[in-house]
Amino acid sequence: MTKGKTKKQLEKEQLERDKVLWSVMLIGIILIIGIFVQNIKADQIVHKFKSPSFNGIGTSSHWLTIENQEFSRK
Repeated sequence: MTKGKTKKQLEKEQLERDKVLWSVMLIGIILIIGIFVQNIKADQIVHKFKSPSFNGIGTSSHWLTIENQEFSRK
């Protein structure tokens, strides 16, 4: 003999399902908000050259070094 579930048991199971559903939705919303926040904080990628010939910082000393190398090779 198997008994059917009582009304209280069905209501309790429904409440548990609702809690799980709300928890999953809350976690999903938090993850989506996190993704958007990261995109908002993102900045444009700008390549910075390390060579003084390209960025202009220390260019004169770089040219002198090249000139010294050329002179010493002769």
